[in-house]
Amino acid sequence: MFAMAFMAFISAVNAQNFTVYFGVDMSQYLDPISPAGIRVAGDFVSRGASVNGTALQYWSPGDTACTLTNLGNYVWGIGIRFPDSVLGQTLTFKFVNGSSWGMNEGAATLSGCGVDDGFGGYNRQYLLEGTAYVRYCWNLCTRCDGSDPVSAASVKSNYVTLNKIYPNPFSGSTRIDLNVVQSGGLKVRVYNILGQPVTTLFDGFAGAGSLSLNWDGSTQTGEPAREGAYLIRVEMGQNATTHRILLNR
Repeated sequence: MFAMAFMAFISAVNAQNFTVYFGVDMSQYLDPISPAGIRVAGDFVSRGASVNGTALQYWSPGDTACTLTNLGNYVWGIGIRFPDSVLGQTLTFKFVNGSSWGMNEGAATLSGCGVDDGFGGYNRQYLLEGTAYVRYCWNLCTRCDGSDPVSAASVKSNYVTLNKIYPNPFSGSTRIDLNVVQSGGLKVRVYNILGQPVTTLFDGFAGAGSLSLNWDGSTQTGEPAREGAYLIRVEMGQNATTHRILLNR
């Protein structure tokens, strides 16, 4: 029974995911918006991406699941869910006006945030670091006003937010700075990339305010953890966030 329960727990950990909310501002786009709406296409298959439970196709603006929602004021948006196993990986994508190529982003202005797509344009690149809101201007790396496109990150939890993990990567010890918005039971655990628990950094009641925790790279039994990527999981109530960290030896 214990073995079955343990495997179920590991499966549950592995099943955790995060959502990135992509937005694109079309206010500076002069051509009419296609009746098919604004779409997004990218290497979604290799990143396990889905929208409302539907797996996204590989570089396919014809995939209706890739259709953004008109949020008003010329802004279109979509929430794409990814498994925690792709944390730290880079997503390559671009926005498309309609369901076919030819009306897609492609300006050289994307060279600063993307890679040459081999067809005279550029594909965007985005580092998957957890739940975030990201808003761009069509054919620009930034928002239309020139500001940073990332407006908020780590928004899964309404009760606790991550301020900083520093240093990351680390070799000796790293500090996890949290802001507890609402007091309550808090768990902060370290898992390896297979979803197996490594150690617990905090498990108890946390009052509202700042909270700093340290991880010295050791397991629950005090042994040095192996070099590699780990996941810091912060749980409070029904809310949870997962953050990637790299241990160097």
